[in-house]
Order: sequence, then C-alpha cells, then structure tokens
Amino acid sequence: MLDEAKVLKPGNKYRNDKSAQLFGKTIAQFKKNKLADVIKQISFITLTSDGSTGSSITEQEIVFVRFSNEGLISTKFVGLGTPVNQDGT
Repeated sequence: MLDEAKVLKPGNKYRNDKSAQLFGKTIAQFKKNKLADVIKQISFITLTSDGSTGSSITEQEIVFVRFSNEGLISTKFVGLGTPVNQDGT
C-alpha cells in the first residue's frame, strides 16, 4: 500500500472488502457527477457503443461519450452493461 510505503500506519479499519467497495463506489459516483456536469454545458455529443457476446452467451455493451469542451476533444467512458433487448432492437 502507498501508506505503508510512506511509513504510515493506516491500521486494519479500512483494509477490507467492504471498505474497498465503498471507496470504489464513492469515487465512481464523484466521477459520474463530474462528467454529467460537463455534459450539461455541451451543445453536441456523440455516443458510441460496442457489444460483444461471451462464452456464457450474455451480451455486454460498452458506451462512450465524445464531445468538445473549450476546444479540447474528449472521449469518456459512460457505462458497461447488459442490454434490455439482446436482439438489436
């Protein structure tokens, strides 16, 4: 851990699966809200998605949003999930 490398002693309170899950969800929600705030200011966006079917015959889709903000073109990950209709409709 970084804290241990810096010779800090974080203890065991935050070194478990539940804390890691909570940290991950909190960071993801913060990033999601930040991206939503940026997209609200944009006039035009492009959504790109790509799908694949794994060996379990479960289709998965990944979605990206692309936009220009103050002259800088950005492509950001939006989500990954299983489509409601897996027949392309």
